[in-house]
Amino acid sequence: MAVNTEDPRIEFARANQGKSQAEIARHFGVSRQRIKQILDAAGHTHPRFSQKIPRESRSCLQPGCGETFTARPKETRVNCDQHTGQRTRRAAQVQVICDECGKTQMRRASLVRPDQPLTFCDKVCQGRWLGKKTRK
Repeated sequence: MAVNTEDPRIEFARANQGKSQAEIARHFGVSRQRIKQILDAAGHTHPRFSQKIPRESRSCLQPGCGETFTARPKETRVNCDQHTGQRTRRAAQVQVICDECGKTQMRRASLVRPDQPLTFCDKVCQGRWLGKKTRK
């Protein structure tokens, strides 16, 4: 698709270098993505978007590591690439028995409440139990 370099949107973007793509889009009543497509096709680089985001040096917080890595200022990473995504420990699990069918299964301990006397493996078993209770 050939791009018309005389397009008023391109001329407006060149004349208003300080405006964002969203502001240009609002001016012409089109989407920001459409303005981006037009400017990219015309080879126009917007100075506001062509700047690289500076990165800062951080140290890994994993005990015993201390390796330095770089991250963007708003990034919440606190570990190096080797320790990123590692879970420090798994959630504690307990074995529970369904009060309706007798199946055993593992549940996170935080989901099992001691004040709740009945435990069901799914909604079907809970419905069966409830149906038996209401028929009596």
